[in-house]
Amino acid sequence: MRVRLFLLHLHSTKNKATTVAMVVALSIAVRAGRVQADGMDEPSSTGLVRIDANPAHIINSFDPDSALGSSIDVLSRMDIDKVFTPHIIQEVQHRSGVHRMFSSSTNIKDDAGNVLVTSYTVLRPDGNWSVMLVNRDENSAHSLKITFVDANTHEASFSGPITFVTFGSEQYVWVNDGPNSHPDPANAPIATTIPATFNTVFALPKASISVLRGKVAGLATAERP
Repeated sequence: MRVRLFLLHLHSTKNKATTVAMVVALSIAVRAGRVQADGMDEPSSTGLVRIDANPAHIINSFDPDSALGSSIDVLSRMDIDKVFTPHIIQEVQHRSGVHRMFSSSTNIKDDAGNVLVTSYTVLRPDGNWSVMLVNRDENSAHSLKITFVDANTHEASFSGPITFVTFGSEQYVWVNDGPNSHPDPANAPIATTIPATFNTVFALPKASISVLRGKVAGLATAERP
């Protein structure tokens, strides 16, 4: 959980340390809730992520300047040196300030009721919203819309250009071959900038972590509590 939240605030997608962190989080996320669902590797019917953006319902908050240790406790000493490079530390401190966590839920489940896509939402001190979506389904991609609901039950969505970063089995697969074990492929996360509206549908590749970051227009929490 702690590594996942830390990943929401990584900025560079070309840095090797970012890739290491994404690999660690993807492994934890998928193993924690691995689901084998029937179906082809194509997006199924469109699901929904519903985010409770009522400022009275903040579930937690943290300041990276005093919380770096929260993502160290799940890493080995070697990985800590790789992840917490001067560049990454600078990125975290550059975005210092209180980050507020909000609850969110998805309706994407299999026939047995297992949740296939989980979501984690943070309002950053720069006013951007960051939503991480974990597709735990190892066989199928899934598509969804994202809705924010404020204290007045008003619904809003990402608006304007947003950053969409995806890291999954198309970028990284570990080949278990004893002493010759290695990743293949071993590519960096894919980052794109896309225009978002209320009707935008986001496609999540199978066995992947996706992070969306951008502004939400017309939301009561635009003025941060």
